[in-house]
Amino acid sequence: MASQATYMALLTLFENNMRVLHWNVCGKNFAKDHTRFADYYEQLGEFMDQTAEQMITVGESPVNLTAVTDILQNDEVNAFIIDPKTIYNGHAANVAAQQMFEMLYKQAVELADEDDLPMDVCDVYMDHARYYRIEGTYKLGRALMDNE
Repeated sequence: MASQATYMALLTLFENNMRVLHWNVCGKNFAKDHTRFADYYEQLGEFMDQTAEQMITVGESPVNLTAVTDILQNDEVNAFIIDPKTIYNGHAANVAAQQMFEMLYKQAVELADEDDLPMDVCDVYMDHARYYRIEGTYKLGRALMDNE
């Protein structure tokens, strides 16, 4: 079962991962990929803010950096860190983004189906899930074909 704290921890990590990909992507589609990753980290930052607000709505405290580290060290959370010392070609960067969106999608869908959360909070997470599905499945799928 997903928790809002785990979801926020993943958003925090993956927002940073998208920044690293933005800085370190290269290849024939650099301009498109570079811009795409900027859009992604900005959107994940917005989702972090929305998640913190939803947590406060239901009486939970948003997670801090210490809590993020603790949550991400849990064996059940299969998070990964993008290496800031590595230069990523477009294909590798887009595959990594697609994997992050798949993980976030699963978390958001589980939260959207959570019976203990108010319907308006669930709606926020369903909106997040739609974004991940569209970006991860459709748009990144096309980008991966362009980078082959």
